[in-house]
Amino acid sequence: MARYTCVLAVMGVSACKSSPSSINSTINGKTAADPAPPEKHHPAGEIITTERMRDQYPVRLGIVALLGVGDSSPLLERSADDGVKLGPIGEKWIGDHCDVVALDSRCLTPESYPRIRKAHKLFTGLLYTYASSVYEQPHRGSVAVWRPEMANWELKTSSGAPVKHEDGGGHWMDCGDPEWQKCWGHQAQKLAFQFHADGVVAADMPPGNTFVGDDLLKYHRFSDKVDAASTFLSAVHQPSKFLVVPSGVGFDELVGRPTLPVERKRTEPRLKGRCWDEFDKLDDGAWAEGWVHPYWLNGTVNENEWEVQLEAADRAGRFGEVFIAALGYSTPEELEYGLASFLLVSHHQGRAVVQPMPLVKGEPPNSGTSLQVLMREYNKYKSLFDAPLGRGLRERRYITLQFGSVWRRTFANGDVYVNASDTRYVTIDLGGPMVRATGETVRTIALGPHSGMILIKPAQNPKVASK
Repeated sequence: MARYTCVLAVMGVSACKSSPSSINSTINGKTAADPAPPEKHHPAGEIITTERMRDQYPVRLGIVALLGVGDSSPLLERSADDGVKLGPIGEKWIGDHCDVVALDSRCLTPESYPRIRKAHKLFTGLLYTYASSVYEQPHRGSVAVWRPEMANWELKTSSGAPVKHEDGGGHWMDCGDPEWQKCWGHQAQKLAFQFHADGVVAADMPPGNTFVGDDLLKYHRFSDKVDAASTFLSAVHQPSKFLVVPSGVGFDELVGRPTLPVERKRTEPRLKGRCWDEFDKLDDGAWAEGWVHPYWLNGTVNENEWEVQLEAADRAGRFGEVFIAALGYSTPEELEYGLASFLLVSHHQGRAVVQPMPLVKGEPPNSGTSLQVLMREYNKYKSLFDAPLGRGLRERRYITLQFGSVWRRTFANGDVYVNASDTRYVTIDLGGPMVRATGETVRTIALGPHSGMILIKPAQNPKVASK
C-alpha cells in the first residue's frame, strides 16, 4: 500500500460525542444549522431543520483530495505537494455535490471553506494531516516544521536509532510520546482554526502504518500500536473545538485484549474487541480507506469483513459522525455493489459519504484522491450516484427467499438488494416492474456473490409508468 493513508472526524448533538460549535448536528432526523452569531444565538436545545443538499439522492459524496485540486489541474497533478489552490469551479462543484471534503491546508485559503458553507450549510470541511510524520520543510500533511528538540519524540528502532523515513526531510514521530501528542494537538487545532475547518483527517495512525516496519523499540505487538493510538487520540481529542478523524486502516482488526467499553446504544456485535470499539469514544469518525473493496487489492472483502465494515459505517452515520467510505471498483457492477452496500446503512442527515476509488488501467490505485477524477467518475456513473431513491423507510433486513437469502432495504422511491455471500447465487422475483439505475426495466433479478442492485419504482420514470 502506497503512502496516502488518512483519517477523519465528525459531530452529533444527540450522539455520545459532543460537537465543535462550527459543526452541524442531527437529532431524530432534524438538523441543527450552523451556529448563528452571538446576537442571534438560538435557545439551548432548539433544533432548526436545514434543507438537505440533493435531498432525493441518498448516495452522499465526499473525498480526501490530494491530487487534481485546481480548476486547470491535470487529473493526477500532485496538488497537495505543490500547493495548488482550490479554484472557484472546484469550490462550486464541491458545494453542489459533496458533504465531506478533506484538503491539505496548502490547497486552501482561509476563505475557501466559508464560501462553500454558504452554498451547502451541512458541509463538513476537514484538513489532511499526518499523525506520525513531520518534515523539515513545509510539506503535505505536516502540521509543523521539524525542530531539533523533536528528536526526543521520534519513533525508535530496537537499537534506539530513529526509524528512517522514506521521504527526504521526513521524520517518523512516536504517537505514544506525550510531547509529540501535545505538539500535534496544538498545531492541528491551530491549522483548523486558521482555515475555518471543522477538524482534521489524521493519516498514518499506528494500527495501519506499515511504513515503519516491525523492528520497533516500544511496539512489538498489534495491541502495542493500538495502545499508542489510544493515548494519542485521548490526548488530542477535543470535539468541542475541532474534530479528529483518523484513517481507519487496521480498525477492522481484533485488538488482542479487551477494548474500551462503548455506550449501550452504540453497541454493534461485530465491532466488539476491534479497534472500532477501542477508539469509539476517542475520535470523531474515520476515513475507512479500504471500505468493501480496498483500492490496493484486486477484490472485495469477504462476507464477515463486509458485515464488520457495514456496522462501522452504520454506527457512524446514526450518530452524525464523519465516515468516508473509500470504495474501490474496476467495473460498473463492482461500483453498484459498493453503492448498494452503502445504501443499506445510509442515514438521511448523517455525515457518512462515499469516496469513489476507481481502478483504471494506466492510473495509480490512489487516483480517487483526485478531485478531477471524482468529477469524471460522477459524470460517468451519474445514474448510480444520483439514483433518486429518496429517504430510507426502514433499516436493512435479511430476507429469506426460495433459493437463498439477501439483504434488502426499502426507500421511498425504490429498493436496494445486496448479496454479500462469498459463494451463493440468488434469484429474486420482484413482483412487478422496477427500473435499474442503468435504465433497464426488470421484474426478476439475479445476484451472484458480492453483487448488489439499485432499483427505482416505475413511477419515478414516466416512460415506464405509462406502459
